[in-house]
Amino acid sequence: MEWLEAFFDENGADLDYFGLPSVEDAVSQTMDDAEELFEVIQELADEAGGLDKAFINLDDHEYRVVQLSKKKAKGLRRKSWLRIYAIKVDTDVFLITGGAIKLTHQMQDREHTKKELIKLEQCRNYLRENDISDEDSFRELAI
Repeated sequence: MEWLEAFFDENGADLDYFGLPSVEDAVSQTMDDAEELFEVIQELADEAGGLDKAFINLDDHEYRVVQLSKKKAKGLRRKSWLRIYAIKVDTDVFLITGGAIKLTHQMQDREHTKKELIKLEQCRNYLRENDISDEDSFRELAI
């Protein structure tokens, strides 16, 4: 909780878009959102094609199917800032690369979300370099 308080103290100006009056409210909403998102992902993981419902394209303007595509899962609140980032390897097979509290429109706008973009790209490059393109090749990978 201390880490969240420090984060929102440092990034408080970005909270204006979300209409939150205090750091305490932001911390509370983040913790609630994280718990709900975790529960939903666990539930969806148990049904065929479920994770494909949770993870959407990272780029909102990408409409075609891309091998090893970059994905995101968002918190459930309407204006949720919580994100989990992953590479989709196959149907219901996602490699989680990280997560962030995204308070700005573009990930490039803040250092902590920029790092998540870099991790996504590095992970995808590693998978490509090692010919990982489906569930079978992913399971054979020894990391």
